[in-house]
Amino acid sequence: MKKISVLIAVITCLFTLSGCVADYASVDDEKFAKTFKIKAPNTSQIYIYRPKHYFGSWMKKRVWVDGKFAADLTNETFFVAVVKPGQHIVSTRSEFGNNHITFKTKPGRNYYVKQNIKYGVFAPGSGIRLMSYKVAMKDILNLDLVEGFEDDEKDIDKKDFHDLKKELYSKKQ
Repeated sequence: MKKISVLIAVITCLFTLSGCVADYASVDDEKFAKTFKIKAPNTSQIYIYRPKHYFGSWMKKRVWVDGKFAADLTNETFFVAVVKPGQHIVSTRSEFGNNHITFKTKPGRNYYVKQNIKYGVFAPGSGIRLMSYKVAMKDILNLDLVEGFEDDEKDIDKKDFHDLKKELYSKKQ
């Protein structure tokens, strides 16, 4: 019976820890990202980052840019999305649905979105907000860059995203 309990504990730990592993980018990509230079002409960059936080640090929290899967952020990581200038929606998974922010980008500029973990009823949730470049750049220098992947299976449903855009943009007017 004791062996079974130990085996169950080990398996539980492995499943729990497997959710913590991030897909880290190369050292060169991270160094370039931390220069905060624009990667491509006539584009904007959105830095989405998750600073160190003890509560919920073991959890991956998914982020989307314009309904497209961007990355799964873990504690002390960031991601850079290169986008066309214009209106954008950044979303994050939370306890009872997703949280969103919308903002307009200009060419040749960086924007900074902080993902924070917050207490939830059943599991940690997450929120997002735009940050000033002074605060964000200082935070990001201490974080690890993760790779983003295009994965249609992880995108927000197209109809749901269309409805979300309509709702968010109508609130701005």
